[in-house]
Amino acid sequence: MASDSQAPRTFLSANPKFSHLALTNAGELFHSSFYYIVSDHLHADPANWTWRDRERQAWTKFQTGDRWQEFADRWRDLEDLGREDPSGLFLDNLALPASQDNSLMIRKCYVEAEKLVWKWALSFPSTGVIITGQSGIGKTLFIWYLLIRLLCMKQVVLLHAGDQDVLFYNDGVYGASRDARAYDLPSPGPNLFIWSLFDLYPQEMVPAFAVQPQCFPVQGPSPNRDLYPWLKQRSPLYTVFPLWTFEELQLAAQHSPKFNAFRTFLDNVMRMENWKNPDFLSTVSNRGLVNFLEGIFPKGAPEPFEEAFGILLDGLVSRFGVIPRQVFNAMFVDFNGVADYHDSALNTSFEELQKAADDLSRPEPSADARGPSHRLISLNNVGTLESKKLEVDFLSPVIAEKFFKRLLHESQVKAGSMIKYFIAMPQTRGLAGMLFEPFAHRFIANPDETNGTWALRLMSSPDDSNSFVLHDPESHETVPGFPKIKRQPLSFHSEDLPPLYENAYYTPTIVNHPLFDSFVVDFPPLPRPQCLWLLQMTTSKSHKGSQMGYDVVEKIIERIELQREADQPPPAKRPDLRGKGKAVAPLSVDVNYVLVRPAGQEDHRWVLPEGWDELNVYLLELPLEQDIDSATTRAIRSRKNTAKAPKVSKATNASTSGTRRSARSQHQRNLGL
Repeated sequence: MASDSQAPRTFLSANPKFSHLALTNAGELFHSSFYYIVSDHLHADPANWTWRDRERQAWTKFQTGDRWQEFADRWRDLEDLGREDPSGLFLDNLALPASQDNSLMIRKCYVEAEKLVWKWALSFPSTGVIITGQSGIGKTLFIWYLLIRLLCMKQVVLLHAGDQDVLFYNDGVYGASRDARAYDLPSPGPNLFIWSLFDLYPQEMVPAFAVQPQCFPVQGPSPNRDLYPWLKQRSPLYTVFPLWTFEELQLAAQHSPKFNAFRTFLDNVMRMENWKNPDFLSTVSNRGLVNFLEGIFPKGAPEPFEEAFGILLDGLVSRFGVIPRQVFNAMFVDFNGVADYHDSALNTSFEELQKAADDLSRPEPSADARGPSHRLISLNNVGTLESKKLEVDFLSPVIAEKFFKRLLHESQVKAGSMIKYFIAMPQTRGLAGMLFEPFAHRFIANPDETNGTWALRLMSSPDDSNSFVLHDPESHETVPGFPKIKRQPLSFHSEDLPPLYENAYYTPTIVNHPLFDSFVVDFPPLPRPQCLWLLQMTTSKSHKGSQMGYDVVEKIIERIELQREADQPPPAKRPDLRGKGKAVAPLSVDVNYVLVRPAGQEDHRWVLPEGWDELNVYLLELPLEQDIDSATTRAIRSRKNTAKAPKVSKATNASTSGTRRSARSQHQRNLGL
C-alpha cells in the first residue's frame, strides 16, 4: 500500500482499468451517478433533523483535534465519493479510530452490498440489514467502508465500535455519555432515519441505541445468533458475503504494508547460499513458513520472486483456505501459530461437524463462535447478496484430508457414512467432495482386493462436443482395463516429473490441480500402446476442468515416450524385399480419462475444456461401504479366517497386458517399487 509519506487521501488502484483513477485528491476521483437514493439529499439536509438541547446534553461533542472529529472531517470534506464500480481500489491511510486496520480493499461484494443496503433502507426503513459470512473475510471492514461512504454523503450515522457509541451529526461528532439513553438521539423528519452501524465482540450485547425505531441498523457479524438477537424484533434482510477469490487475495497481499518486508525476507530465503542453511535459518523469525516453502520446493525455490510468491500463496490457500486473516498471518507473521490454531480443531467428532454443517446450511446460518467449526469448515454465498445460495465446505483440501485421515483411522464405516450424509444436501456437497477425494485416492491406491481390473462404464459425447454422458445409461455393463493393484502413493510437480512406474499412484503437489487429481501408468511390451490413466474425483453432477491441465498431460506423455524408448529401444529398421528400410511404428500412448464418483449417484455429466479430442472417457463408481485395505481390515479378516486354511492364489499382474517389466532400476528398488 501507500507509504506513510503519501497524502492521507490517496487512492491506489491495483486494477489496470482503474489506473487512471490514482489521484491525490479523492474529491476529484469520482462523480456519483447511480445513487438515485440520495436525490435532493434529504437525509443530509440539517433542516430535516431535530435535536433538542435537553437530549443533546447527554452527548459530548468532540473537539477539533480529536481522532473522531478528524476522521469525520477528512471524509465529509469530500464533495462526493461514488463510482459505478470502484471494486479493486484501495483506501489507504484510513486512521480508523477504533481499529488496527489502516487500509482496505474495496471488494466487488462491498459495492453490491452498499447498493443493497440503500435499496433496503429506503424500501423497508423499519427493518435493517445483517450481512454475515466466514470469520476473517472482512465483514468489519465493510462496516468501516460503509461508514466512509455515508460520511462522504453527509449522512447522520450512529456507530458502535470498540465499546463506544459515536454519533456523526450534521454539526459535529458526539460521544454518548454514561447517562445517555435511547430517547436522547436526534429526531429525523418523515421517512428519514439514522444510519446505525455496529460491530460486536463475541460476548458483547447489542447496544440499546443501535436498534431504536428511528435507526436503520446495519450489522456485519460472524454467523452466530447470539450476536444478532434483534433479528426477530425487526426482521432485517439477512444475507452472506462470499469468500475471497485467489485473485483478491493476491491483490490484497501485494498491497499490504508488510509486503515489502516479506519480499525481502523471501528473496533472502531463496538465495542459493541460504536455502536449507542451518545458520541462516536460525535467524529467521517465521521458521514455519520456511519449512512450508521447503516442502513445496524440495529441490530449491524458483528464481523469479513472482513465480515463487504465486506458488507459495497457492500453497497457503490449499493449507488454510481463501481466508485473508489466516493466509496473511501465516505469510507475514507466524505460520506455525496459524497451523496449530486450525489443527487443534481436527479432533472434532463426526456428530459435532454434522451439527455445525446443518446449522450453517439453514436460511439464517449460525455457528458457535467459541466452537471449532470455523477452523474446519467455511460458509460461502455462491448466489447474490439479495438472493443468496449457500455452500458449506471444508476450509481447504489439506484440512479436509487431515480430518479424513483421522476419521478413517477411527472408523471406515463412519467415513463412508459422512460422505453419504453430506452428499444428500445441496449446501454440503462441497464437504462431501472434499472428503471423497482422499477416500477415493486411498481406495484406488490400496484396494482391499487386488483381483482383476476396476469396473469402468463407457462415456461418450453424443454430439461430438466436449460434454460426456454415459454411453448407455440403462446398462450397467462395464469395460475392463484399469488394473486393480496396490500402488505406492507418490507426489509430482508438473515442472519436474519424476521417473514413472507402473505400481505407483501419482498425485500433484498442487491441490486443485487443473483437469485431474491423480494419474497412473501401465507399460505393456512395445510396440503395444502405453497407457496413461487420468483420474478425477468429484461428487458434482458436472465437472469442468481447466484447459491448462492439457499441458501437464502432454508433459506426462513426453516423459512416457522418452522413458520407454530408453528402457526398451524400438527394433532397428529391417529391409523389405526390395532392400529398402521399413519404418517402425512410432511409440503411442493411449490416454484414458476416468471420472471417479460415489456409487449410487445420478445424472453423470462431464464437461471437458476444449482442446483435446483423443481421450477415452470412463466412469468409475466407488462403493462407500466397501473396505479399504488397512491394519483394521486386515485384523478383522484375520479373526474371521483364523480357523481356515490359507488359500494359494495366483499372482496379480501389474499392467493391462498381464506382464510386468523384468528390468527394475536401482532407483525403483530404493523406492520399494
